[in-house]
Amino acid sequence: MAPTSLDTQQKAKLQQTLDDLTQVLPGCFLTLVTPTETLFNGQSGKFDMLKPDSREVTGEDVMWFASTTKLITSVCKFILSFAESS
Repeated sequence: MAPTSLDTQQKAKLQQTLDDLTQVLPGCFLTLVTPTETLFNGQSGKFDMLKPDSREVTGEDVMWFASTTKLITSVCKFILSFAESS
């Protein structure tokens, strides 16, 4: 059964992971949800890593992907894995 909430320490760990990823990646976003609520919604990093004075990303930013094949495949695999374990 999936967790229905995250405590402060778990949320801090997720945010720290995002912060760590943005040392090598541009703006990172992570949202965890259940069918009824948002468990975590975080973001970190620069909007444009090629510009040293770039602003930080916000939850309102829209990012364009050149290719989403791996993204969609990963999400589908996750959904199938979760469905099989239920």
